[in-house]
Amino acid sequence: MNEQRHSIDISSFPSGLYFVTLRSPAVTLTKGVVVVK
Repeated sequence: MNEQRHSIDISSFPSGLYFVTLRSPAVTLTKGVVVVK
């Protein structure tokens, strides 16, 4: 389930954020949820 959400976040956000996702997946998940809401 987490992998699917990460894919959606990466698709929505630019490549710059993709690098941040690799560095801090937890932060990306939190930000992704906020963006979705």
